[in-house]
Amino acid sequence: MEGSVSVDLVQAIKNHFALLHDGHVYPMHDELPGAYKAWVVRWNGKIGVAVPYDSEEHVYSSFAEIEVESCIINGEQVLYLFISAENNDKQWRSLAFANICENFVSPGEDGSNRDLVTHHTQEWCAKWKELLGNASREVPVHAVVGELMVYRWLLQQGLKPEWTAGKRRRLDFMTEDAAWEVKSTLSHTDLQITVNGQKQLTSQPDCPLDLMFCRMESNPQGESVNDMVQSLASLDIDHDMLEEALAGLGLKIGAFARKERFSLIEMRRYPVNEKFPRLTEESFVGGKLPDGIIKIDYVIDLANLEYEVLN
Repeated sequence: MEGSVSVDLVQAIKNHFALLHDGHVYPMHDELPGAYKAWVVRWNGKIGVAVPYDSEEHVYSSFAEIEVESCIINGEQVLYLFISAENNDKQWRSLAFANICENFVSPGEDGSNRDLVTHHTQEWCAKWKELLGNASREVPVHAVVGELMVYRWLLQQGLKPEWTAGKRRRLDFMTEDAAWEVKSTLSHTDLQITVNGQKQLTSQPDCPLDLMFCRMESNPQGESVNDMVQSLASLDIDHDMLEEALAGLGLKIGAFARKERFSLIEMRRYPVNEKFPRLTEESFVGGKLPDGIIKIDYVIDLANLEYEVLN
């Protein structure tokens, strides 16, 4: 990473973490050159460091339980690198987190590292994400765009389904008398889907269930999450509801992945009926998994199953 690590600066950051109370900001006047302002911050239950940010574009990124977001703190717009102080007590006290914070605030040679952080934030975050890995399970962004495209299609049919994103329900869209599960792929030929658990492709009795299969491709002329939010808002879907659901999927406003664009090559609807191959509770003796088995994920080949191509 750009910028040399100063043991004194790292230790100073750790000391400030230990002394700060929530709602307090400590300016790092003594630790950094005057031209490169930075603060140690404990704000809204989160602790980290912040640097000035002068762009109007909102930024958000996360990796290894660490988040970077543009926000207003004490009336000043900043880039804030933080973790939850309550839930990660050991982590914010760690040397590793202090090292990341040091790299975030350090000017680097001729200010090059600070420029990278504030003007090429996505690149800076990508380097640390690659170095540290990402402990959280991310939903592929093309899959989210696929779900939003299905959402739009359902609305255009005059339906008003609930999108269950982020609510840990086994089906993606539901009304009182119908349900839909969405699977998306970037493969031009693959017709296989992975089913997560024996309950995912099940619905309530007398409630028809369809599998919506979206074949997509990365395309700079396609549609992004941001585009889909605008499209759905034009169909009178509540904007705050959409943003809350997307935040639950790790796609808060400003997330870089929200700009990735995809085109829909084909949308298929498969009726999940008695001809559709799937595992349910009835597939097992006594209606339950064998002792010692908690969950079963499995792959279904959609080849040779009846389907309808949707516009």
